[in-house]
Amino acid sequence: MTEEITAGDIAVRIPNAGNVLFPDNGITKEDLARYYADAGQFTISTVRARLDSADDPWAGLTRTRHGLGRAAKRLADLSRD
Repeated sequence: MTEEITAGDIAVRIPNAGNVLFPDNGITKEDLARYYADAGQFTISTVRARLDSADDPWAGLTRTRHGLGRAAKRLADLSRD
């Protein structure tokens, strides 16, 4: 199943849109793509403003490497090699 997601003027085809990326939550590729399409513009402008204004733009940002609901690491604590 291939879906097409539109964000602004850009249309992106999502092959295998029904594939589950986060089994514990049932989140599919299509769910994630639609989330990014809906939240993307706000997220990009917020991160851009944060990078321009913060002493440490990474403070408070986290990444969840092993899926939702598992321990997250603060990006400020990760090595920047």
